[in-house]
Amino acid sequence: MKSSSISAAKAFLILAISFTFSAQVVVASTIEVVISTGGDDLRGNGNGAYITVNFADGTASPEYALGGGFANNTTITKTINLVPTITDLNQIKNIVMRHKGNPRPGFPADSYDKWDLKALQISVVINGAKQILINESGNPLVRFTDKLRSRIFTPKGVQPKTSTLKVFLNTGSDDLRGGNNAYMTVNYTNGTTSNEFDLGGGFGQNSVRTIPVNLGKELTTISEIKSITIRHNGNPRSGNPFDSYENWDLQSIRAALIYPDGVERNVINLSGNPLVRYTGDMRTKTWPRG
Repeated sequence: MKSSSISAAKAFLILAISFTFSAQVVVASTIEVVISTGGDDLRGNGNGAYITVNFADGTASPEYALGGGFANNTTITKTINLVPTITDLNQIKNIVMRHKGNPRPGFPADSYDKWDLKALQISVVINGAKQILINESGNPLVRFTDKLRSRIFTPKGVQPKTSTLKVFLNTGSDDLRGGNNAYMTVNYTNGTTSNEFDLGGGFGQNSVRTIPVNLGKELTTISEIKSITIRHNGNPRSGNPFDSYENWDLQSIRAALIYPDGVERNVINLSGNPLVRYTGDMRTKTWPRG
């Protein structure tokens, strides 16, 4: 009888401790989105705005509909129950806002809708405590069009990273013939060097080429890059007996890190007349960041 009473007491104690612990660990979280529309409204009837939350662990929330029919110079507030729930703001990497402005069925006069997002404030409420995650404004902050349908917003204090370097090459009066190519190497401030990236060839006179390059590693700032090297391979091509070494006038070069939110940060931005004339005696040129 005594043993039975002790067992019952233990069970009650365990249940009480479990209840107390679970009552303290509340992880309910919501997102409050305050949207201010500028001078160009977001029409309704099938057009609208959406957000997705990207988490630091690489996962993402479902896409949440914020609605539409936002009139000129108005402000609306939407509250979203976040799935999965979070316990800390640092669990959020960024938030993507997508605008759907496609022509609507039954509206033959529709073109793609344009929308001026004037201001955006996103707050997270965790266990009843409200914390502002994003608070940005502009004139407009973003103009959504058929060319710009989504925008990434990164919380302040969180440095966005990128692995994309975009290279802009302007050829002068002496082209880079097809079959001969230009190559790029990125030299980092930590003493390492990237692979050599093929930028292509066949650049006509007075032409401009834009080449995106995946660096294969994520960078936070341009200060992680020490310099950029461009090598020209103008060797006589196999099967072309009249070839001599190819000459190429590089008129200007710009290399910029491209961040997920669309921001570009120049690593180098140089021009001349020409900036470099590549020949058999001048095949490689390195430019320091600046």
